[in-house]
Amino acid sequence: MQYQGFALFKEDPVIHGMILEGELKGEIKGKIEGEIKGLREAILDIANDLFSLPVVVHVQQVIALSQDTEQLRKFLRQLVRLSDEQEVSALLAQFFPISEEAQ
Repeated sequence: MQYQGFALFKEDPVIHGMILEGELKGEIKGKIEGEIKGLREAILDIANDLFSLPVVVHVQQVIALSQDTEQLRKFLRQLVRLSDEQEVSALLAQFFPISEEAQ
């Protein structure tokens, strides 16, 4: 739905640039949020396959606070190598130290 006068705004190069900038920022934000969601889901899928429910819940609580895609990606790569539930706690503390202190 377009509002009256929207076409006039798009004709002004400054306003048109601002509109495009806003659209681009929204698109980038959406992609990052989607990537974060996908990484969290992958982490929880792995945790669910390998560990008990309390560990999975703990992982879920800790990673829910992270907005750092690189941090989540690195955690995922390390998580798949673990076999012991105590190692998971140590890994969480290593990657998410502030979150762990709050627990």
